[in-house]
Amino acid sequence: MQIALNTLVLQSYKATEAVEAARFLGAIEINGRHLPPNTPPDQARELLQGLAVVNIGAYTGGFTSGDHQSILAELAKYVDLAQAIGAPAIRVYPGGPSLGDIDPNLYKRAVIGLKEAAHIANPLKLYFELHHGDLADSADNAMRLIDDIGADNLGVILDPANLFIGNADYLDKAVKTLGTRLSLVHMKDLKKLPSSAPKAFLIEGTYYSHQLLGDGDLKLEKLISVLKENEYTGYLSLEYHGDDATPQIVRREAEWLSKRL
Repeated sequence: MQIALNTLVLQSYKATEAVEAARFLGAIEINGRHLPPNTPPDQARELLQGLAVVNIGAYTGGFTSGDHQSILAELAKYVDLAQAIGAPAIRVYPGGPSLGDIDPNLYKRAVIGLKEAAHIANPLKLYFELHHGDLADSADNAMRLIDDIGADNLGVILDPANLFIGNADYLDKAVKTLGTRLSLVHMKDLKKLPSSAPKAFLIEGTYYSHQLLGDGDLKLEKLISVLKENEYTGYLSLEYHGDDATPQIVRREAEWLSKRL
């Protein structure tokens, strides 16, 4: 396994600064905030020169209720950018709410749009991030969505913190369920709080705070062991969400993770 930086960590920094912070790792997940869809390809190549780009974390999507024509037009721009910078994949947002709450007609609408999106992205891969409140809110639901779309170029980003919030498994069962569709892992940590506290955020009645790797409630060392046992050889992408993030924190997170690999 190798370590990459998701530039969302440094979302308040300029693109050049965020990219520079990843150079010691050699690999980057370039976030849509730092690579808008209208970025000229030459500018994107210059920005990311010398780095392995593992994914473009685009914000395009929302296939349950969004306008498919505009979503797919933006995706096509990202496909051109991905090809220009040598990125193998693009993340899209499938839409919400979760499968347990969605109208069947909206689900069918999403499947139709995602099928077209997979076709537009091909031969690049299209990634879904496991996220509470989305169609892909668990490993099981992500696989159901992939089966219904029926495209070979679909992959899944395992985000243990998102699954922790949604009370979904992010360890053995999730990794085994995703199998070869597991394409990327986001690494961040959270702590549940009994009540509101400084820098806490509220999701569905529960307070959380962003933590450095190893300082929160997630079983991240167990996750690393599970990934090793299942012979996962892809990237672990650093994704600390605290608003105090700096390049120095990026190095701290990378050091914590590298010691456990």
